[in-house]
Amino acid sequence: MTSVSEVTIVAACEVTIVAACIIHGGKVLATERSYGHGAGFDETGWWEFPGGKVEPGEDPHQGLKREIHEELSATIEVGDPIVTIVHDYPEMRLNMTCFLCRLLSPIDLVEHLNARWLGPDELDTVRWLPADVGVLDAVRRTMREESTNLDKPGAVGAILAALGQREPGTLTHEEIEAIINDERNGWD
Repeated sequence: MTSVSEVTIVAACEVTIVAACIIHGGKVLATERSYGHGAGFDETGWWEFPGGKVEPGEDPHQGLKREIHEELSATIEVGDPIVTIVHDYPEMRLNMTCFLCRLLSPIDLVEHLNARWLGPDELDTVRWLPADVGVLDAVRRTMREESTNLDKPGAVGAILAALGQREPGTLTHEEIEAIINDERNGWD
């Protein structure tokens, strides 16, 4: 028979979280929390990939877009998931999926103390929330893949590829906009 002292107590609730791995110029956006006690400790001053809870019935992509708008007053395109982890905090079990995202507008820190763009070798320079530590290797790998990925060149790469196939100066403004829109549509 198992005694009470031998029983592992599972966190009081399970929370589904979506996080944005926003990569730009070979760096990823990290944000410093300005509040929070939901995990069972003071989360102020800890760093995270921005995002938040998925509401009941909400699509994870839409939830992430909503959270980034609320936290950073910004617009993003949500791409493929990078990694999903489960982390047990004292007060909750966190089920977090980190998505590759593209920033489409400037950010304004609404709910964070600070934000930094970190390169792969700078990720260990901030104090990450424990759950976010669990995604760092996948984020590093993604950052390196994105910096060398020729199969998904992005809008600038697509324009340069199109220029390489045409005489210099022959791409029209409309053609450039069409290439950019095709790239953006590929994220949904």
